[in-house]
This record gives sequence, structure tokens and C-alpha cells, in this order.
Amino acid sequence: MAVLAAFLILLLWLAVAVAAPQRTPGCRRQCGNVTVPYPFGIGGRCHHGEDRGFRLECDDTRHPPRLTVAGYGHEVVSISLAAAEATVLLNASRACYDRTSAVSGHVLGRREYPMALNGSAFLFSSMKSKFMAIGCPDLAYFVDDGGYYVTGCMSVCRPSARALPGSCRGDDGCCQSNIPLGLDSYRPYIRSFGRRQQQQGTFMANSTGCAYAFMVDAWWFWYAGSHFNRTGDFAVPVVLDWAIRAARTSCATARENATAYACRSKRSVCLDSSNGPGYICNCTGGYEGNPYVLGGCKDVDECAHNDLYPCYGVCINTPGGYLCTCPKGSSGNATVLDGCHQKDNFTILLKAVTGVSISVFLVILVCFSAHLSVQKRRMLRAKQRFFEQNGGLLLQQQLVVLLELLTGRKAFCPYGPEEDDTSLAFCFVTAVQEGRHREIMDGCFREELGEELLDEAAELVIRCLSLTGEDRPAMTEVADKIQRFRSYGRRNPTV
Repeated sequence: MAVLAAFLILLLWLAVAVAAPQRTPGCRRQCGNVTVPYPFGIGGRCHHGEDRGFRLECDDTRHPPRLTVAGYGHEVVSISLAAAEATVLLNASRACYDRTSAVSGHVLGRREYPMALNGSAFLFSSMKSKFMAIGCPDLAYFVDDGGYYVTGCMSVCRPSARALPGSCRGDDGCCQSNIPLGLDSYRPYIRSFGRRQQQQGTFMANSTGCAYAFMVDAWWFWYAGSHFNRTGDFAVPVVLDWAIRAARTSCATARENATAYACRSKRSVCLDSSNGPGYICNCTGGYEGNPYVLGGCKDVDECAHNDLYPCYGVCINTPGGYLCTCPKGSSGNATVLDGCHQKDNFTILLKAVTGVSISVFLVILVCFSAHLSVQKRRMLRAKQRFFEQNGGLLLQQQLVVLLELLTGRKAFCPYGPEEDDTSLAFCFVTAVQEGRHREIMDGCFREELGEELLDEAAELVIRCLSLTGEDRPAMTEVADKIQRFRSYGRRNPTV
């Protein structure tokens, strides 16, 4: 069963491969100077599917050979795969008038050349083709295959002295009109007006003997400009849009039918037609070639086309793109001229030195800060040791004792509205600041010691409790005064 299933799958794959639209080997791809890419083909079995218009014919009896659309007879002068366009030649329609006879406006000859594209892969390009009329006075228009009016224009010729700026605006012997999307047929008409005797002053100034009307490639006409001065019979180029229009399908529905899907290359992309039904195929970005055949889209070597892909440095081709970098030792934008600049080694060295210098400075700053912190702690410890070794603790104890002698209170005293325990030193300093330090002193001590000695003792305490080192007295001075007060106390046991 497994072998049979594999065999059936192989047969199905072969059927799809055979049924899929392919470019037949050995088909002719050149007619004179015109290249014929697939899906177009010269002769049977060399073009895509059943779409009319892809089959072309080459008449080698002419010099140069003449390429035409089979069944329509329109002469093809170029085919573009990327733009999905074809350029064909169209004979200009003409009407000439008798300007010498008494019967003004008599038509000497009229030839009108229609163009039909019905049922083919082609439509007139509304973007690149325009309807033009030259000669004056001239009224030109065209209808579709049903005889219904599509568009037209009118041209007159103002006197040279009254010429207006611009070109082909309707009053300079030339007029133009846009064409709609989806147009597949064209039948022109040329009519004269204003050639009667009573109207000649208005319309017959600088009149022409013949008037012309035609569909034309707008860019070709503008390029011809003032050089376009033709008479008699002549042909002009017309741009046509083509697409895969079988069954009037779109990309979404076309992908569902792999056997008929026209975008065969792996690097191809499907796009819905912008003019009428159908779709077209293009190669993806970075690839070029023919998306309608297997393996037809090839990688573009951008490095070999510096005019299209500028690179003024080192160019490296990659699949679907390229890399453009500045040469070694330089930097910048290599895709613009003079975009790469030599690297400044001095600047780089200066930046490196600056960076190292800043790092070293920060390390030194951190170390110096740490050293200062250590030295500060050492100094504080040294001061503490000096204080202890030189009677500091004893002096501190005596200063607390002094406050107890002066106030007759403990080291903590009730103070404030809530009677919280408050430092005796704080109580004393607050009382001195408020001028009532005598009130908190011991009554007996105040009477025996006298106001002068009390004020001296209070001053000593305030100086000792000062936060400013310059205001505090020397330790010897404090010790002497405290000893003096203690001696006074021993002589006066009642204190």
C-alpha cells in the first residue's frame, strides 16, 4: 500500500508539472529589435495559456521585421515585464479642409483609425496614454465599441500676439484629455467648427488645413514638443497595460489553482492589476528577471551596478541585497560620495588617555576620602584618650556635681508641661537663656554664695556647655573654679 501511495503521488506531481504553464524550449524570443519575453510568445505553444494577446506574430518579409499581436494586427515596438506594459503603434486620424474655395470648411479628405483590444490581455494605459488633437479649429472625440462617448477636446488658434503661456491647453492649436481605466476600444471622430464666413474672425486666426486626433504616449509627445510637426499619414506610440486576465481572476483566487498560476519563480510575488481585472507577477526586491518561468528571478549583483546602487567603499553582494561599508581605517556612510573619513588616531588616543586619567582620579579621590575618614576617627579616638588621660572624666563628673550643687537637684529634673524627665544641663541652659537661672538654684546656696559668685558659676557652666570650641574655657581654668567652689562648700557645711 505504501508503494502504491508513493506511486500515485509521483503521478500527481508529474501531472501538475506537465499541466503547469511553462516556457516551451526552442521558442523564438526575438523579432527584429524587439525582445519577446514569456508569457508572450511568437507562434503557437510559446505563450501563456489561453489569454488572447500573448500570442504574437513576426513578419520577417519586412525590413526591419514587424512584430504584431496575433488576431489584432497592432504593431508591437516594446514589451516590459517589470511594468507590465507594451507599446504599440497607432495611426493618427486626419481630416483636411479646403480653405481656398468659396464653400468654407469643405472636407477634402478624412481618415479615422480605430483600435480594438476587446477580449485580449491589453487595456489602454490611463496613466501613460492620453487622447490628443492638433490643428485648429478642431473638435475631436472618441467612443467605445458600443458607440458611446468616452472623452474629447476642442482646439483653436489664438493670434500670435495674444498667445498664452503653457502648451496644449486648447487655444494653441493643441488639446488633450485623460482616458478612463478599463478602456479596451477606441474609435475617433474629427469634426470642424467655426469655418463659416461670419465666424472666421473668432476661430480662423492661424487656422490649419488639417486636423489630427490620436491616442499617444504622453511622455513621448511632451518629449517631441515643438519638434512634432508632421503632416500626411503618421503613427504614434501608445502604452497598453497587460495582465493575466483569464477568468478575470485575482491573486487570491489564482493561488488556489497551482496548475494555472502564472507566477512560477520562487522569488516572484503576485500583484493585482491596477487597470482592470487580473494580476501580474514581479520579482521580489533584490532580484530581477522573468517571474513567469521557473528560476526566472535571479539575484541582482548590486556591486556591479554602481550607478543604480552607489557604494564608495567596500561592496559585498548578498542574496537579495548588498553590504556597503567604509574601508578599514575609516568610518562613515559609504553609500554617499565622500561619506567615509579616516579615523583620527590622535583623537582615539586622547579619548583613551582621558578615560584612564578620569578613572585614576576617581580611584585617588576615593582613597583620599577613605584616608580622611580614617584619620578623623583616629583623631577623635586620640582626643578621647587625651581627655581621659588628663582628668577629663573627673572634670566631667565635677561639672555635673557643680550643677547639682548650684541647683540642689538630681542630674535629671522635671521640666515642661508634661513633667518629662529632662537633662539638668538642658534645664539650666534654658533657664539662663530666659534670665531665670537664679530661680532654679538652691535657695540656701544662693543666700550663702552671693549673686556675684552664682553668676560666675552660671557663666562657667554655660561656657563649658557651649558647642563652639573657642567659647569653652581651658580645662585648667574649669578645674580651678570647680575646686574653688568645692573648697567653699567644705568651709560652709550648710551649702
